[in-house]
Amino acid sequence: MTELESLATLLTRHPFSDDEPLLHSRRESLTAGAARTEAELIASGLRESGVQPGHAVAVQVPDGPHAITTMFAVWLAGGVFVPVNPRAPEPEVARVLDATRPAALVQS
Repeated sequence: MTELESLATLLTRHPFSDDEPLLHSRRESLTAGAARTEAELIASGLRESGVQPGHAVAVQVPDGPHAITTMFAVWLAGGVFVPVNPRAPEPEVARVLDATRPAALVQS
C-alpha cells in the first residue's frame, strides 16, 4: 500500500460504524457513514470531471467537516490536495491557482 492509499483509506477503513458521529465543528457533526458517502460522491465527481492520479485539485472550502470530507475525496480520486484559503483575497487565490495549475477547483 502506498502512502497516498494509506491516507485515502483512513476514512473508508475507519473503525466507527456508519451511525457514529465522526467529524465535528461548532455547528454540525457528520456520522462516519455520512462522511464516507460524501467523500466517495465528491471523489466520483472529480474522476468524472477528468481528475487523474497525481493531478492537483484545489479546494476552497471553509473549515469544518465538509473540508475534511473534500480532502479525503481528493485523495480517494488519486489527486493532490491543494488547500486554498476561502478568505484569501482574489490575487492570492490567483497566484495559488497559477502556481499549481489544478485539474479541478472545489468550492463551497
